Amino acid sequence: MKNQYVADIGDYGKCALLRAFIDNGFALGLNWYLTLDDDSKDGRHTDYLSSSKPYPDEGLRASLCEIFENGFRNVSSIENSGLLQNTIFYHDVLDFDVSKPAVNRLRQRGDWHNNAIQKLSGCDIVFLDPDTGLEVKSVNPISKDGNRYATNEEVMDYFNKGQNVIIYQHGKRISQVEQDTIFYEFGVRNNIPKKQFRWISFRPYSVRYYLMLIQKRDVKRVNNLIDELLNRWDPLFQS
Repeated sequence: MKNQYVADIGDYGKCALLRAFIDNGFALGLNWYLTLDDDSKDGRHTDYLSSSKPYPDEGLRASLCEIFENGFRNVSSIENSGLLQNTIFYHDVLDFDVSKPAVNRLRQRGDWHNNAIQKLSGCDIVFLDPDTGLEVKSVNPISKDGNRYATNEEVMDYFNKGQNVIIYQHGKRISQVEQDTIFYEFGVRNNIPKKQFRWISFRPYSVRYYLMLIQKRDVKRVNNLIDELLNRWDPLFQS
């Protein structure tokens, strides 16, 4: 997540999903995986804020519009807005000085992750919001762009502590079948029963996925709330 993404259409979908969990009584923890802004055009899809087209959650859209129009595009604006009530936030920036030895960067990332685990330890469900998504073999987690990904170990640390986990995944230029296979193989590799992981997508402008790792005790509860979300938000959210 970068501050420049705040109030983008993707942020709207993310907040809508998280509010569904909050409304269902889940205590939410949000690890922004915050990275520094860059000079890209990412975060530019904000025309929905002034669109005459109705959206499923007009209160959410109005609040994000206010943040955008006031020029306060940063995660603290979301944290202080009341949009995500009963949520614990972890907003320490994850960034590396690549001129430093690898061992230093590895320790830095480990400390950052351990601090996040500790702060979000009391949450029923933890949302991880890396810029891109799950780690890939071609990018070292402590390289220049490694902070754009959540590592397999980081994700599973939360799940193995008994927490539900949602991971943001930006859509790649691959087929739906290929993306489904990546998620399925992630579950298999980590010995997660098929009924305990599920993913949905948010479709406006570019595809964004949300992979959910669900504790056995919450499978029915999560599936019910996701089915309700899909029904209400079709075609923006899809299974």
